[in-house]
Amino acid sequence: MKPFMQKLPVAGAHRLAATFLAGALALATARAVATSEPSIKVRYDDLNLSVPSGVKTLELRIHQAAVQVCGPYEGPMLLERAEVYRECVRDAFDKAFAQIHWPHRDERAAQRESQRE
Repeated sequence: MKPFMQKLPVAGAHRLAATFLAGALALATARAVATSEPSIKVRYDDLNLSVPSGVKTLELRIHQAAVQVCGPYEGPMLLERAEVYRECVRDAFDKAFAQIHWPHRDERAAQRESQRE
């Protein structure tokens, strides 16, 4: 018995190969999108980070973005699922906060970490 590709005319073989290639590319793109982390830009150029109210406003904005990225906390959750959600929000917040260009960022991050314990 001859292999499948040999039974097709040349044009048919090219179409079949193109179809497989398109499918493989679509699958690779879907995997890349699925593994990329969602993100939301948080503006802070309008805030004065030298005053506590400016820092609190920034932290609130980051927290709200983290909640959006992790999905809303909806209704009653099992304890394990609630913990995964809290970890997601905390990790998203920490990643965003680490990207801030502010001289006192590290000391504020240390304060937040000590408050968690």
